[in-house]
Amino acid sequence: MKMVIVPQLAAIFRVALVPILLLFVFLQSIVAQQQPGHTLRGKVYTPGNSNMPKSSARVQLLTKGSLQAETVTDSSGTYMFSQVVNGNYQLVVPSDGQTYSTTIVEVQIFFMSGNRLPQLVTQDVFLTPKDSDIKLAPNVSNEDRKLDASIPKEAKKAYEKGSKSAKKGNTTEALEQLNNAVQIHPAYFDAHMALGELYAKNNDLPAAQIAFSHAIEIKPKSSEPYFHLGVILVKSHKSKEALENLRQAMNLGDKSANNHMFLGIALMDTAAYEEAEKMLLKALDIGGNVAVRIYLADCYERWGKKSQCIEQLEAYVRLAPTASNVAEIEKLIKQLKEKN
Repeated sequence: MKMVIVPQLAAIFRVALVPILLLFVFLQSIVAQQQPGHTLRGKVYTPGNSNMPKSSARVQLLTKGSLQAETVTDSSGTYMFSQVVNGNYQLVVPSDGQTYSTTIVEVQIFFMSGNRLPQLVTQDVFLTPKDSDIKLAPNVSNEDRKLDASIPKEAKKAYEKGSKSAKKGNTTEALEQLNNAVQIHPAYFDAHMALGELYAKNNDLPAAQIAFSHAIEIKPKSSEPYFHLGVILVKSHKSKEALENLRQAMNLGDKSANNHMFLGIALMDTAAYEEAEKMLLKALDIGGNVAVRIYLADCYERWGKKSQCIEQLEAYVRLAPTASNVAEIEKLIKQLKEKN
């Protein structure tokens, strides 16, 4: 599907009528202005109907069962973690032994491969009453535990080597080791996911699509691979397929700002503008990422709602005044206002 762009947009971004999302261009123009790593914050609330903010509560940030960081809520019940990298995390508030049990909330942090636009992700935690203690990682099924337990040591070693190489930026070595891991153990979910993320990072979208599809076959009840595959399909301009996977991710529990955002993009590409608007507004409400306003502006421009398009662009300029593309956006706003 071709995107409708007014002449002023084409002039500013030096593109003709091509199927490209405006935000991809915007993101690339503000990379230098951003600091690496996302910010995750929110409030912790006491159990019960009152839901009062809970001060001095210990909050842990874990990924795959490994503790990444720990903090304590302030007097307003607020916690914050900075410099958080892409990934799937668990926010854990350990039990106080009296009024609430250990409470766990899943949160996903992600940005489009190839861009480094940090997000401000908001995730509140509502504490579970003491009489309903739960174990860590309650969403892990017995079937998943059996799959993980069946991974040979050789495959685990290859996966660990590949992961370390990927972190160091040694893509060739990382791909070799990760592919070795899945050759030894084809049902290695984490290795397929790591391959998909690495292929996506290097813009090998067909290979990333295959890797995430394998991951879905292994754990069809996990939302994570559906989301990542949906993102790849959005980037590949396969919007209908993207919608299927992103909706499935949401059905399996992924209510994140990112999933709403990419659902909005896919819907926009299928001209379902009203539903796209709802998804993008929800993404903005959940995550507060100012860049979503560019997607909204794009949606309204395609929809023929010029005033709403201008409103979102003006909000972006107001909220991101130091972004390097502000002058271009201000010029665009002026041109849109002058257009008959």
